Amino acid sequence: MKLAAIDIGSNAIRLQITRILPHQEEGLSYKILENIRFPLRLGDDAFRMGEITFRNETKFIQLMLAFRTMLDLYEVDDVYGCATAALRDANNGTRILKRSYEKSGLHVDVISGELEAELLQKAVQKENELTSYIHMDVGGGSTEISLVQDNISFARNSFRLGSVRNMRNRNDANEWDRMKEWLVENKRKEQIIAVGTGVILKPLLKLRA
Repeated sequence: MKLAAIDIGSNAIRLQITRILPHQEEGLSYKILENIRFPLRLGDDAFRMGEITFRNETKFIQLMLAFRTMLDLYEVDDVYGCATAALRDANNGTRILKRSYEKSGLHVDVISGELEAELLQKAVQKENELTSYIHMDVGGGSTEISLVQDNISFARNSFRLGSVRNMRNRNDANEWDRMKEWLVENKRKEQIIAVGTGVILKPLLKLRA
């Protein structure tokens, strides 16, 4: 079986195609067949002007058509696409995704910040041995934070703070205050391990907070 994922972020758009390999003794494993990152910075439009320009809309649709070709060539069985902060914030995001679907046949969900935080935390939990930690993912348009204790995420939130917003001086001081207040309200320990991921935090960082 071949599966694919499309991630439409604020800083770049990614396509990953994976082959699922069944093993009777070890369960499922996988092999990455294709991993493409295209630097189309939709957040630059969305956070400055509130909408995606026609120029970048055209590029986005061309990219979705290119992804459609790749998926067909690899004979992918199923694909899931999601979009985050840039298309969440853009006034014309829904219309652009509808037009893209009409041309490429690729459906894309605009996911909430809370769901984004949940998916990111689940992915990180598989890649580390910690049982209690705070996970922070810094994206182009948003920062997702999950608080985990005994392998259970007991609080998570999304904040409109990110690297692309910062480059355009669009990070709001009130949002910083909201994040600090939320952390103080929900933090259960004086000292915990912080795990950081994201566009400016690669590879995975482990920091003492």
